[in-house]
Amino acid sequence: MLQLSLSWLGMGPLTASPWHLLLLGGASWILARILAWIYAFYDNCSRLRCFPQPPKPSWFWGHLALMKNNEEGMQFTTRLGHYFRDVHLSWVGPVYPVLRLVHPNFIAPLLQASAAVVPKEMTLYGFLRPWLEAKWQRLASEGSARLDMFEHISLMTLDSLQKCIFSIDSNCQESDSEYIAAIQALSSLVVKRQRQPFLYADFLYYLTADGRRFRKACGLVHSFTDAVIRERRSTLNTQGVDEFLKAKAKTKILDFIDVLLLAKDEYGKGLSDEDIRAEADTFMFAGHDTTASGVSWILYNLARHPEYQERCRQEVRELLRDREPVEIEWATSVSSASSGFTTTLRSGRTLRSTTPSDLTQKTHRRGHLWLLFPSRLGPENCIGQTFAMNEMKVALALTLLRFRVLPDDKEPRRKPELILRAEGGLWLRVEPLSVGAQ
Repeated sequence: MLQLSLSWLGMGPLTASPWHLLLLGGASWILARILAWIYAFYDNCSRLRCFPQPPKPSWFWGHLALMKNNEEGMQFTTRLGHYFRDVHLSWVGPVYPVLRLVHPNFIAPLLQASAAVVPKEMTLYGFLRPWLEAKWQRLASEGSARLDMFEHISLMTLDSLQKCIFSIDSNCQESDSEYIAAIQALSSLVVKRQRQPFLYADFLYYLTADGRRFRKACGLVHSFTDAVIRERRSTLNTQGVDEFLKAKAKTKILDFIDVLLLAKDEYGKGLSDEDIRAEADTFMFAGHDTTASGVSWILYNLARHPEYQERCRQEVRELLRDREPVEIEWATSVSSASSGFTTTLRSGRTLRSTTPSDLTQKTHRRGHLWLLFPSRLGPENCIGQTFAMNEMKVALALTLLRFRVLPDDKEPRRKPELILRAEGGLWLRVEPLSVGAQ
């Protein structure tokens, strides 16, 4: 046995077994990690001292009590932006800082920098990593119908994404789907966890009931995607690339999974099943809520501004002259919808009293082009931006072609989550246009 002399602690020589040495090594490693974390945290705090911050309601919880997911929280954030103007610091709990950039002069360098210089913030993204028409016509058949835009449009975007990614008709707008329910559960659980800083550590979160629900939902989503990928890869290997593409050409359907299976890098290496699953799950998870939010709020804006609603409707009718609505190519030409979406996504809710083109011209004159970035810009530009914008334009155009959207009696209260929602839903009234008007 080894002899350890601990006379400097007032203790005599001790016999050290391998277990003692292992325990001592483990304790030393943990202590070293704690000291390294403390030093990194102190260094980070020193760097952040140059940024102004509002008074903390609590030294322990930081500004968490001020970060409310409701209309008052949105207004408070807006007031902070007006007061500090450029940038300000907030704390979620005692150790998690959030730096809010307000002025475009601060935002532009961040968005233009490469991912190596400005890595993606991984706390919230880490939570995400493990994983209409006919219906409205029926609901509004007896005149005006009062509908929650988020409920119906979210199901529509989930339905269309399953078709575009997996070539599967989920029919989730009319019947329940276990896969769709799991996607929706993941969204709500991530939002809930975001406000619980002591559950940011995975090993603690997975001990809770919500953590177990999250893992179960992740497993369901992953198993669904894995089954589609295995089946499609098996077909590709059996038929070969040429026959596979000929079969797809006959059906005129080449979905997202097909594109990823056929993709190769400059060395001729394709994506693994795990890589494809990650891309498909990200597109599905991140793509349904964002587009649903965009369509819902632009419909709210158009309901409040009927003159713009009629302008968009007339533009759609002009584009569809001598065409069928199923010919999607016309959607890319809907300029009024593009400007309206950009303005809505940028402002958070309202068109105010300015038109989208007026806003763009004023922004250009002031040189603050970085104020208009609903899907981010630069090296970290959203990979699904083009798909999302086209999906939103098609949904909006076909809606305006068949329905008139009217405001509800009650003004919505904003609720910021992963995307901007409304407390209790975003309720509007829709009524079908006459056959002649269509």
